[in-house]
Amino acid sequence: QCPNVTVAWGDRFKENWGGVTWAMDKTPRHADLFRHPWHKEAISYPDVQKQAKEYAKGRQDKLESGELDLSKEAEELAAKKLADIESRKRRWIENEEAEKARKKAKEAERPTELGGRDGPEPVREPHDHVVVRTDDGCWVRFNDARRFGSMDLWPTADVANHKLLSGLGPEPLGNAFSGASLSDALAGKHTPIKAALLDQRVVAGLGNIYVSEALFRSKISPKRMAMNVWGARADRLCDAIKAVLADAIVAGGSSLRDHRQVSGELGYFQHAFQVYDRAGENCARTGCSGSVQRIVQTGRSTFYCPKCQR
Repeated sequence: QCPNVTVAWGDRFKENWGGVTWAMDKTPRHADLFRHPWHKEAISYPDVQKQAKEYAKGRQDKLESGELDLSKEAEELAAKKLADIESRKRRWIENEEAEKARKKAKEAERPTELGGRDGPEPVREPHDHVVVRTDDGCWVRFNDARRFGSMDLWPTADVANHKLLSGLGPEPLGNAFSGASLSDALAGKHTPIKAALLDQRVVAGLGNIYVSEALFRSKISPKRMAMNVWGARADRLCDAIKAVLADAIVAGGSSLRDHRQVSGELGYFQHAFQVYDRAGENCARTGCSGSVQRIVQTGRSTFYCPKCQR
């Protein structure tokens, strides 16, 4: 009942109460609550429990008498939390800028002229798993920090039968992908449409960001059951997927961390996000008074407007 006191069992934990930080050591038979080493006094767990109850009763009495205003307390807490978030965001941006500057300086040290077949190999980056030099002296690096990718040699004529490719859905920018084919792939799926679109067996190549953006453009809620997306709704979603991908390609992709185009430039599609990473902001759709919310689906962040996405 006392918001600043937590009674928990564990090998050791720390808690703040009454302006003092306490530490608990658990033993097989008993648990005593001690002040930090710089405090000479010690206090038993029952005493702390008694004081916590008295503190909670005092707050209840003040609340009933009108001396305590929880709304004001909540506003102060929210302001403090917001300031903390802004501070962490500012530090993150500063760290990102410092990292970009470091990479830019390192990039500048690389030779600009590779000198054809005899040109030197560029400085290798962390997570460069495969480095290939082409006949005209260009270097191609397979960089995969999270090790999601793979590389294999396979006959081109038989590529459709490769174990990693044979089960993939249609290419979203290809002619085989349409509202009708999407309806067929989603038929009978008792899973949210967001999760279904991330399934590479339904459609190949869609990631978390572009699925969120496509669902927003098509006005479809990410929580809607996949089997209920058919007909005109599937046609609308198919068109939105193609449009989002086309816009992202023109913008050079989304550089949230270290993505770069072939030329070395950053992508710019992140500046055109309408819902992704915009939780709490007003909906970008004209005439909609809703705001963007963030939820978690299958372990991934989902951003959407619950008012205009149905």
